[in-house]
Order: sequence, then C-alpha cells, then structure tokens
Amino acid sequence: MTDCADAICSSSVQPTLSTGATSKTVGMKLRDNELPLIVYGAILAANQTDLRLFDCSNSNCSAGSRRTIVGNGDFGTSVALALRDDGRPVIAYYDATNDDLRLRVCANPECL
Repeated sequence: MTDCADAICSSSVQPTLSTGATSKTVGMKLRDNELPLIVYGAILAANQTDLRLFDCSNSNCSAGSRRTIVGNGDFGTSVALALRDDGRPVIAYYDATNDDLRLRVCANPECL
C-alpha cells in the first residue's frame, strides 16, 4: 500500500504489512476513521495458507495489529471483505481444502 506524502503523490511511504510469501488474494476496506483494514492469505507451505487480517493503526499502515482469522488451510484463492454499520468485519472466502465457500462474521470490530 502506498500512502502519498503530498497532494500530487510525488513521494510516498510504502510499508511492508507482511514478510514472507503471501497469496495474490487481498481485500481492503476503510473504516469510518479512514484507517485501512486488510485481509490476505499468508502462504505457509504448498496448499497451506492462513487467512490473516491487518488492522492499520495509522494512515500509511506502518503500524497496526495482525491476526490470523483462519489457520492451517488452503485459503489463498478468493476473499472478500465488508464492514457492517457497527464496524464489524465480514469476510467471505473460499476454503479449497474442503471445497467450500465460507463466511466469517466477526463478533467485534477487532475480529477477535
């Protein structure tokens, strides 16, 4: 993610949200406070992926909290992210291990 440092984006900050292998699957929404919430697949091994959520704590996402939503599966192909009016994330994803389309409705805005 690039956060423009000026009005015409002539310079920018590009923080690393996750190190190591990540899938091409990513979803992002802005919270009411304009901070990004990002869901992505973190590749652990062949056909082994964690579905993770990064909750940015500043506008350029150089800091925030990272959590695993669903672990030790094959979740790296499709994901969608939405936010309810109360800020709770709703995540739809494809579970290739079981050949299922799944929905995760978080119990709170932090998705704990």
